[in-house]
Amino acid sequence: LCIVRGLIGIVGATFVGCQFWCTLMFEKEIAGTMNAIAGGWGNLGGGLTQAIMVGIYAMNTSSPDCDAECGWRNAFYIPAFALMLFSILVYAFGDDCPQGTYVPPVDTSSNSGTKKASAADVAKNWNVWVLVLQYAVCFGMELHVNNTI
Repeated sequence: LCIVRGLIGIVGATFVGCQFWCTLMFEKEIAGTMNAIAGGWGNLGGGLTQAIMVGIYAMNTSSPDCDAECGWRNAFYIPAFALMLFSILVYAFGDDCPQGTYVPPVDTSSNSGTKKASAADVAKNWNVWVLVLQYAVCFGMELHVNNTI
């Protein structure tokens, strides 16, 4: 159970990347608004999950062949499938920006000293990992509190 909660915390920590993505995707005048909207949708998803998982659990335990432990374990198959499906769809069909594939403007007058950023560069930045770890722990605690309530 600890490993599952840890993995869920990592999925929740993708919120940090989402906020960074929104900041890059939109002009600075509306980036804060878009971050708030994205965060709000994320919180809505968390709230709906709290309600839907209970419904799935109740549906599973209504079967005479499924006890409480079976119902709880089987309840995780639906969101796991949905997470995998939608991650594949976003990867396959998601655009880099509202206008399509993002191509940054290139200043042809001076190309000296420029470096193209990559995911590897981001992964090497320890500040990114501090934020991801901080949010993963925070999200894991949020899950624990929600389960206790």
